[in-house]
Amino acid sequence: ETIPLLEQIEAMAQLKKEGKIRAWGVSNETSWGVMKMMSLCEIHHLPKPASIQNAYHLLNRLHEADLAEISFRESIPLLAYSPLGMGMLTGKYIGGAMPAGARLTVYRDKFGQRYTRPLAFEATEAYAALARKFGMTLTELALSYVCSKPFTASAIIGATTVAQLDELARAYTTPLSKELIAELKEEIEKGNIEEVKAIANDIAANEEKINHHGKRADAIVKGMLQHSRSSSGVKESTDINELADEYLRLAYHGLRAKDKSFNATMKTDFDGSIGNIDVL
Repeated sequence: ETIPLLEQIEAMAQLKKEGKIRAWGVSNETSWGVMKMMSLCEIHHLPKPASIQNAYHLLNRLHEADLAEISFRESIPLLAYSPLGMGMLTGKYIGGAMPAGARLTVYRDKFGQRYTRPLAFEATEAYAALARKFGMTLTELALSYVCSKPFTASAIIGATTVAQLDELARAYTTPLSKELIAELKEEIEKGNIEEVKAIANDIAANEEKINHHGKRADAIVKGMLQHSRSSSGVKESTDINELADEYLRLAYHGLRAKDKSFNATMKTDFDGSIGNIDVL
């Protein structure tokens, strides 16, 4: 049984009113569905969706067709899931390899038709060659591409090892150079995909912004990894000033995520003589 959209939105509004959620979003939604919800929210004075969570990566760019404009103009940014195409864009399936225990190996019967077609392998190999030419991993190229889009708020990643998480973090500090973008466009042109040329132009225009915010993201991810893991009971030498500054800024951006109109000037006065302190 389908629950009417208005009833769903009213339930979200009630949860927000009770303080149980800060915001709500949609997932695997179409452009019609998003705009219908927006219309109902406006008519009934209800809180609008804050984000849309759809699949988006170099092998699946459907979001660019029409949802990209909605994300940008209606302030409903994309939370891109599967930014590496179930691992296809890590390169581990190149040549038809199916590593034991890998997601695409395990779920091949369910999702394989999306990624195991000849064109998917061909495109992945072309991207991998391009990444190597510019001294990047395929993972860095793929994730940097997703995060470079002006409609992307975040990419939902998954890592089972520290090494994987470190590589994913590096993607945020690896903006796509103009030369790489030019060759990316050249590869795409071979398929006569006109719309992608404009996308690559967007990346070039946003390169400086990506680099600036990417460096901060890298520091935050690594800091979270270091300080959120289960305590081993062993004290580690830590720059307490750097740690305090990091969490101050995390708190600030947490407030900004909740209310974009919030702004504040942060002034810190750290004692440089403290140095490192052993903390758990």
